[in-house]
Amino acid sequence: MESSTQPPVIAGIGINISTTRAALDAAGLPEATSLAVAGAAPASLGADAVLVTVLEELDAGLSAPPPDLAAAFAVVAAHRIGEEITVDESGRRTTGAFLGVTGDGFLRLRTPAGEETVVSGEIASF
Repeated sequence: MESSTQPPVIAGIGINISTTRAALDAAGLPEATSLAVAGAAPASLGADAVLVTVLEELDAGLSAPPPDLAAAFAVVAAHRIGEEITVDESGRRTTGAFLGVTGDGFLRLRTPAGEETVVSGEIASF
């Protein structure tokens, strides 16, 4: 294994398994929930069962083909195809018709010069 000068990154998740509604409220967490509060069957609330389920879901998600980002974005986009928008990109202003996003999530605009891909910027007007 190669050594790296970069510090390691650790990511984690927390799942409230059997915490009651009263305990969550007493802790000042009115928006929080638990598997028990959500109605999970008591037999499924053991830590081992929860861990196995989480690992199975992670494995299924990581094994699945990547989602079609452009299609998923089209469902939730605030802009509609053909809508004129202006983007400020590092001091450069581009106006064009919204065409959606690429498979990598970059903005696609139809401009008088042709289709342009915007990697980063701020929507200035729409």
